[in-house]
Amino acid sequence: YDCVILDESVIVKNCNTVTWRSVRCMSEKANYVFFLSAEPFENNLSEIYGQVEACAPGTIGSPKYFNQRYCVWDKIMIRRGGQVIEIPKIVGYKNKEEFKRLIAPVLLYRTNEDIDRPEIPIKIMTVRIDLTSEQRKIYDRLQSESKKEKVRSTGDIFKWQGILLRAADTARFYGGKSSSKVDKVVEILRHPLIRKRGVLVYTHYYEMLEHLREAIVAAGFRVARYSGKESSEERAKIKRQLLSKEVDVVLMTAAGGKGSRLEGASVVILVERPWSGKAVKQIVGRVAREGQKEKFVIAVLIIARNTKDDYVSQVIRKKEKAADDFYDLETALKGQKINSLDELY
Repeated sequence: YDCVILDESVIVKNCNTVTWRSVRCMSEKANYVFFLSAEPFENNLSEIYGQVEACAPGTIGSPKYFNQRYCVWDKIMIRRGGQVIEIPKIVGYKNKEEFKRLIAPVLLYRTNEDIDRPEIPIKIMTVRIDLTSEQRKIYDRLQSESKKEKVRSTGDIFKWQGILLRAADTARFYGGKSSSKVDKVVEILRHPLIRKRGVLVYTHYYEMLEHLREAIVAAGFRVARYSGKESSEERAKIKRQLLSKEVDVVLMTAAGGKGSRLEGASVVILVERPWSGKAVKQIVGRVAREGQKEKFVIAVLIIARNTKDDYVSQVIRKKEKAADDFYDLETALKGQKINSLDELY
């Protein structure tokens, strides 16, 4: 090949996949190789290794060398196949400056300022709420069940994380009716400053999207949804309606939001925080982009106190710190932090 160009290069972050081996094979035979990604880091430094080695084989070295030279390891106990076993886990990184020097010749990072494209100001507000009494009873019961086994399989750990995150969203998932998050979203939508703007509400779960839709419609707002089930014609219509103010609120899931441009909205409410800072930036980026008519965009993050929401926030901060420490990329959403919408008057 004369030239290989790969967009969204995070698809080759894992060097143990067939895709990675295929792309690396093409890179080895090409005169020029370009990998493109808005955010090459999602979870850990191994993803940078995978992309760099697929793009420019031999830049860093073998996986074994990378793991020994740049990763700090510990061991954890998990249950697998009915047995408790010990497995290694990356708990940190080392030799930061050396790693940065190695990848510097092949990693070119540019921000909007670097390419002379003005960024749209973002006002960021984090709202911490308590669960309803019904939700708290359900959540505490589920949490107690999750702790019965001290050592669990990786699958069990992820399963219970999902169960508890859903319980923090709405009691509907487990036979109840209430949701403090749904109530808070409606309260925010009723704020005089927000009523003047188009709003994008993000949730990871389709069932939560439906709970939100019912409550927001009942509150008198005109609602559309991007759930991933709509045709391209329906999505184009929703975008036009948002721009023409025929729709007040667009409800969006992760599946529905891929590739969406929704600059008709200027407020983003995240009912849950995705597991990576990159995902948060992408969601807010649906509205904070060229074509935005408002002077600034508002991003509101809702967190339920004393739930798995707090854990997700801690995980994201660790990921962001690792990315920023090792190759000076700002993976966290940037903007002016505010404590109240009233500060914007």
